[in-house]
This record gives sequence, structure tokens and C-alpha cells, in this order.
Amino acid sequence: MRKTGGALAGASLLVWALTFGTWVQAGPSNTPLPTFSDASPALHVYTAVGVIKNNDLETAFICTNLDTVAVHIGVEVFDKEGVLANSVNAGNGAILNVPVGATRTFATS
Repeated sequence: MRKTGGALAGASLLVWALTFGTWVQAGPSNTPLPTFSDASPALHVYTAVGVIKNNDLETAFICTNLDTVAVHIGVEVFDKEGVLANSVNAGNGAILNVPVGATRTFATS
């Protein structure tokens, strides 16, 4: 005798979710890249998931310029609904002209 109740329940849940669930059209993959405050365009390098800011727990991004010229570094943060929480264009989450070999840290404080 095989147990199929769990598999059937799981399959039913999957079908329900695919049929009645809604797709979110927000977040990093559906948001155009920003421009920095000096109007230079951004380049997407990495997407981090699971960024946290809750009570005393925060996330830090440590970025080092490995290029041969100074670069701009920016970090965009999205809330759990996919809404952008900061503005790189306004300087919130951006550092301009980071020297070669320099390291800068961004945090969700």
C-alpha cells in the first residue's frame, strides 16, 4: 500500500497557487537601473536576496573597487513587496568616485 495523500495535497496546492496566485511586477528584475547624481548610468553587478533590517539585525554590503579607474558604487534596497526603499540618484545608497583599491561599506541602518 502506497501513501499518496501527501503527494496529492502537494500537487493540489501547486495547481491552486499557479491558478489563483498573482505575479508581483516589482523588485530588482522589474525596475530600471538608476543613474547616479552626476547623471552617469548604473551597471548591474549583483543581486542579493534576503536583505534584512529588523530590530538590531541589519545587512552590510562591503564593496571594493577592483577596476583600474575610480568608480561609482550604489546599492538599491527593495522592501518585501518589491518597492524601492532608497534613491541612488539622490545619493541615498551611493558613493561617487571610489578610488582604485578602496573599500566602502553600505548598511541597512
